[in-house]
Amino acid sequence: MSSQGYAGQTRMSSAPISNADSRSEDSYNLHFNSCPNALLDDLASRYDVIDSLNELDAEDNNPTLILTTVAKLLSTLSKAVHEYICAENPGRLRDGLDKPILFVLYESADHADAVWKGLGPPQVVGMQQFSTLSEYCVTGEDNVRYINVPLHRLETLVEAKALCGPENRPQAESYSSVFLEACPDRIGLYGLSVHWHGWSMHYADSTGMLISPMYRWEASQLGRLATYLHSVYIPPRRHYARDPTISWDISRGERQALQMIKVDDENFPIARTLFPGYIGRKRTTIYIAGRGTRGYQAIIKDCYLGLLEGYEEPRILKHIHSQGFVPGVVRLARKELVEFFDGERAAYIETVRPEYNACAKHRMILADMGESWLLAKSVNDLLMAVYDVLEVHRTLAVHAKILHRDISIGNVLMYPKYAPCANHMVMEDAPLLIDDVLADEPRLPEQRIARCLLIDFDLALSIAENRDPGSLRRALRTRVGTPSFVSRAAAVGRVLYTKHYPLPMPLLSDEAKRMYVHAYGQERYDKYCDGIGMCHGGVPAEPAGISRSVGTTQSSIPYQHRWEYDVESVYWTLYSVLLRVLPRGFSETPETDSALQQYWEILIWHQFFRSDRHVNLPQDTRSALLDCDLEAFLKPFPPIMQDVACLLYDMAQHVRIPYASMAELPEHNDHLHEAVQRLILEYLVRHKDDPIFLTPGELRIGDAPSAVAEYFDSESDSESDVVIVNTTDPEEGLEDSSEPEAAETSDVDDSDPALLKGSWSYLYFGAQYTIGEEEV
Repeated sequence: MSSQGYAGQTRMSSAPISNADSRSEDSYNLHFNSCPNALLDDLASRYDVIDSLNELDAEDNNPTLILTTVAKLLSTLSKAVHEYICAENPGRLRDGLDKPILFVLYESADHADAVWKGLGPPQVVGMQQFSTLSEYCVTGEDNVRYINVPLHRLETLVEAKALCGPENRPQAESYSSVFLEACPDRIGLYGLSVHWHGWSMHYADSTGMLISPMYRWEASQLGRLATYLHSVYIPPRRHYARDPTISWDISRGERQALQMIKVDDENFPIARTLFPGYIGRKRTTIYIAGRGTRGYQAIIKDCYLGLLEGYEEPRILKHIHSQGFVPGVVRLARKELVEFFDGERAAYIETVRPEYNACAKHRMILADMGESWLLAKSVNDLLMAVYDVLEVHRTLAVHAKILHRDISIGNVLMYPKYAPCANHMVMEDAPLLIDDVLADEPRLPEQRIARCLLIDFDLALSIAENRDPGSLRRALRTRVGTPSFVSRAAAVGRVLYTKHYPLPMPLLSDEAKRMYVHAYGQERYDKYCDGIGMCHGGVPAEPAGISRSVGTTQSSIPYQHRWEYDVESVYWTLYSVLLRVLPRGFSETPETDSALQQYWEILIWHQFFRSDRHVNLPQDTRSALLDCDLEAFLKPFPPIMQDVACLLYDMAQHVRIPYASMAELPEHNDHLHEAVQRLILEYLVRHKDDPIFLTPGELRIGDAPSAVAEYFDSESDSESDVVIVNTTDPEEGLEDSSEPEAAETSDVDDSDPALLKGSWSYLYFGAQYTIGEEEV
């Protein structure tokens, strides 16, 4: 099995995530806290400091000697800075810094340690001095090294990749990124990069990284070096080393230290980080929290947002469920603004990216969670979840006027677990889902539980008719998404040229049509069927053999987000999963493995196109995966999965068409939803009794995610269905004693601050809260 996986796959907009102006004096002054003159004068008069600088400036061929001298110099400066702060402003020292930060040579027991993601550990670290530090010390022939010091004890990193050979470059951004990803309690990180005869300093936060010019090891640059250390101890205003609501519990020892997160005055141990927070823009992080001080669990989401951006996700989720629970969409229980303390309470953070100005850290508690599609137990289970995702997505677009715009492997889940709710309402027109179509009789609205869970709506967009047209037009032209799964038009920024002629809407076989009509009615089936000369309810530009002039016209159509672009994201997500899942009993062959590697590389390294980087790439690089013939399309898939791969190929024939360039646009915006759902239904009817069983926890390529259920003990387990309860006393047991009534249609009242209404007994995090009277 190959160990390749998603490398740095993060949600992004079309704007590049780049460093701030690294040579801007204003940026330097904003993000670094200058060393006091009195301290600097003292340092400049010390012979040991000047001698170390001279040694470093002269040394040009011994990396080990350079690093040893760097560690000694920084420890000397650190001690002097610490003594100065203790004398002048002792109240500013954080917990754990009662002693000076010690700089040491650092190693990892395993060079490919998962924390550092193949980079190897940083060569020097600045760490706290704690009682059991000696346990990590190893004395060598010519130096002293420290191995596997716990991450929560590290305060700053010093990387020296440039000393490892002429082909190596500084890796400051990579080290900062993986460290902040592994330590969600860290808000920002100061560090150094060591070069031959010089050094540079840097600061990283949620939005990116600031890197200084390179300075020589000279006494004239001592002020810069002292400023770096002073900033580590006392960051500038609105810069914070750590989040005070995330702490480390070392009661079981340093090696078993457990992160704790505080929400609404309750402390939860972090059992697992579901989605790590990468450097860049929002640094969204999602945790599964273990049992807190009140004995309950939680799903927690953190993200950073600029002050001018607003926090749309809570408002959108409130709007979605305002007319009653919408099956298949996550619910939000609580939101709060994380506060920091640097002499006075503040919630804002100065960021590296000047266009974001200050950021605020937001925290949400989610009421529901599910499993990754990569943990599907069978192909049929997976396809049923996909069907429901499409039905839920079109329901949101039609009824709530919401487009998700970021469907990806991390944002669509299956095998959902829903928090129980007492006396809640279900939307009046709850969609009929795949279980309703395959069953003899559709379920009642309050019984319709989706096989999917759609989460992460922070890039979602309201397309309500009462929205300002200019604002809506600008929003629709903004390219957002996750690189491997975003639609080709969004990735390139325009309608793509294609020579393919659109196919008509798929027709269903007798049995599949009977089930469809029994569930949805003949009117819906006929609504999407094509007349003569029509495809998907529209009229193609011209017959097969499209001319160059038509291609030119297509390429000139500006990008504007369309409903079918989210369907294409569903397709790429399904493609990536079917490519990777392992059928039970299958052994890889050289032929399938070779094709798998090639196709996976195309998908995993896909990027948003930028005019300054991709001027010679007129098409999306994934187009080859859509445009190849059937024989080539099937090559990476195991023999037992050839039929489902043919289904995927049939989907591709509909997904690859640029419907925005048709002579007459499709009449219905959800035409591609309908086409793909019909294909899935046809497959499920045909394979109802012969599902392809998979091996959850094992993949053909990449690392398999852990099951969410593993992190909830038996007291938190529940069936996947919503549990309906009718009790107002939190001490009473939960019982299925009443069913909710469907909500009557009414206008959304955005003045009500409550996120959810009803008496909720949250599955993971506590006794009942009555929501609706106050914001939670």
